[in-house]
Amino acid sequence: MEFRDWPWGLMFFTVYLGLFLWGLRRPQGPALKLADPSALRSAKPSRKVRAAQTLPWLRLVAVALVALSLARPQVMEQAVKTQTEGVAILMVLDRSSSMLDPMLYEGQEMPRLQVVKQVFGDFILGTPKGLPGRGADLIGLMTFSGFVDEISPLTRDHQSLVHFAQGLQVAQRYEDGTMIGDAIAQSTLRMIAYQGMLGHEGKGERELKSKILILLTDGQQTPGGTDPLEAAKTAAANGIKLYSIAIVGEPPQFGGLGSFFRLNNPFLDTSMIEEAARITGGAFFKATTGESLRKVYQEIDRLEKSQFEERQVTYKERFAWFLVPALGLLLLEFILSFGPLRKLP
Repeated sequence: MEFRDWPWGLMFFTVYLGLFLWGLRRPQGPALKLADPSALRSAKPSRKVRAAQTLPWLRLVAVALVALSLARPQVMEQAVKTQTEGVAILMVLDRSSSMLDPMLYEGQEMPRLQVVKQVFGDFILGTPKGLPGRGADLIGLMTFSGFVDEISPLTRDHQSLVHFAQGLQVAQRYEDGTMIGDAIAQSTLRMIAYQGMLGHEGKGERELKSKILILLTDGQQTPGGTDPLEAAKTAAANGIKLYSIAIVGEPPQFGGLGSFFRLNNPFLDTSMIEEAARITGGAFFKATTGESLRKVYQEIDRLEKSQFEERQVTYKERFAWFLVPALGLLLLEFILSFGPLRKLP
């Protein structure tokens, strides 16, 4: 048994105990003054008087039981261990200004970030178009441009996660950039921190056996910041896989220099994020349209799933075990005080 709110019960009993002891020490004058009380001093108190003297102690016991009930006594009813298949995934999305470039999706051109947000929601929640959803997974969301932001920690509240993702906007000019290395490094640290937090909850209760970063970008590393390859080595050392996705433009349908003047330049150097994925044991993908991005997520969805073991404990309130006897003792004291043990003036 444990007492969830024991400070309240202790405070209540301490106050009453102080008043009780003060009442015992307080001098009381005689109820009847006699010219010569010496004859009464030798007289022994009757059984009724001795019984009446126990009433304050009866009340003290009742108050102690009330204090215990205020402390919210609980007993563990059952501890259920459940195993759920899933992986821990941190989605790391690029929101640099280039994510405003158009991308074809379902026959329409729309900003890349808008397409990414739609397919992101389909990947997590599921869709009849070939994505079953990741209901068993712990999923978090981080974004990056010139800076890295944590939008949501790892959670199974996927509806809220998708809601947060829908509110993403491209970076303003003062924060623009593509700090891929910083994004990998900070996402790795967040995954490590989460694993450490689970370890404090109880060894063996839950373990992240598969930890994955899914990095999506349409640019190259901005000069400065963390080296993406060094960040990838840190991830690999901690058992974290990196799956990197590069969004590139459609291959040019014409030759010459014309392709270099296209807004969606397909000639994006992806060698660095390819190598980063290889270092961690992950994989690299390219996407040119929303449909191809969905196929990438379908491929990632076929990852081997690990077991999450969770221990769920339910408690039952037991305040009645103390409150009912307390009320019984108070009722008994009331009956005795105004019945057989009543004091006459």
